[in-house]
Amino acid sequence: MSKQDTVSPPTMAGTMIVFPTNGSFFGFAFTRLFLDHDRWRRSAVAGTGDQNSQTGLESIDIPPGI
Repeated sequence: MSKQDTVSPPTMAGTMIVFPTNGSFFGFAFTRLFLDHDRWRRSAVAGTGDQNSQTGLESIDIPPGI
């Protein structure tokens, strides 16, 4: 990655992190690199997460025999 390189497109990088109210979390990072006057291209993505499900069925009373 050189400032004198006018052939390669700009390099991209970013992240996203999500923390919903149910205690779950998700996150990932990505990058796309253009190197050596666009001779080399590299892409990478990494992510992790933990899901906590909420069903909302805790207060349902089911009568016997059904």
